[in-house]
Amino acid sequence: LFRPSYGFNLTDPYCQLLENQYKNLHDPHLRAYYKRKDILRRLRKGGYITSNNKIVCTLKELNKYRQYLTSLKLDFERNYVREQKMIAKQLRRLQETNHLPECSEIAHFQNWLLHEGAAQSIKDQERLIRHRYLDMICRELEQLERTAEEHRLLQRDREERRQREHTRRKLNLRRKIEE
Repeated sequence: LFRPSYGFNLTDPYCQLLENQYKNLHDPHLRAYYKRKDILRRLRKGGYITSNNKIVCTLKELNKYRQYLTSLKLDFERNYVREQKMIAKQLRRLQETNHLPECSEIAHFQNWLLHEGAAQSIKDQERLIRHRYLDMICRELEQLERTAEEHRLLQRDREERRQREHTRRKLNLRRKIEE
């Protein structure tokens, strides 16, 4: 769950947001192990995961994680704005020293950077961030749909196996009766 931030970050020196405890249910290397049917059954029985294989956490842990995601978002935005300013500064330097080649694509990029990139309004930045979040939400929904589809396929397979087993028992019973 906790991933490294954009760069070297000193905003949380006492690790109040970034939890450093090991949580084996969130370990990506153990995913295959936890997908085993017997392990899933045991985890559900113990109350560690829900019926749709989501990890159960406390409200405190959820709020802490949301705070962590917010700090990552702010860190990303700060670095994005800093990079835009650096690019604009470098471009102005190149323009002042006349080291820019006479290429229409570079001129187009320069105009965009000077007129829109440097003077980009807060609304445009918010729109970009919203699009990023929408993409993240869409990916999460697609993953949920895939897991739901897998669950439906597993249910269908179980039902088919049960039907075959039932038919086999009927046939065995019929053979015994005939004998």
